[in-house]
Amino acid sequence: MKWLNRKSKGTSKYRSQFEAKLAHQLETAGVKFGYESRTIGYVKVCKYKPDFLLQTKKPFLLEAKGYFLPSDRTKLLAVLKQTPGIDLRIVFQRADQKLSRRSSTSYGEWATAHGIKWADKTIPEEWIKNDADKGRNTKSPDLRH
Repeated sequence: MKWLNRKSKGTSKYRSQFEAKLAHQLETAGVKFGYESRTIGYVKVCKYKPDFLLQTKKPFLLEAKGYFLPSDRTKLLAVLKQTPGIDLRIVFQRADQKLSRRSSTSYGEWATAHGIKWADKTIPEEWIKNDADKGRNTKSPDLRH
């Protein structure tokens, strides 16, 4: 079982010695098999609680973002994909901040690339003046257009 030897790193197509051992068992038993030959998609069921729900004539969700983690980006994209037509907007504390040290993409550029309305530092007046229903707490409207 030379291909199980840790010293010959990189010569095995298996990710671990345990996987290699099981593959060897299957080969010895004459069983046909594929290793990581199929990709199966899945959906992780989670709940999203937006920072603000603006109850204007055209209601929308507003997310306030300081540090914009990769997990935040993944979550927002999943929400948008799984809730077509939802109006989700982001106000960044620093829209010109880069996604990471290695990235040349800013928070704002990321939002634009994904078709998300965004603003820097404050909520734009035109978002607020969208016939705002000021002072009334009503049930959550359907945010899909």
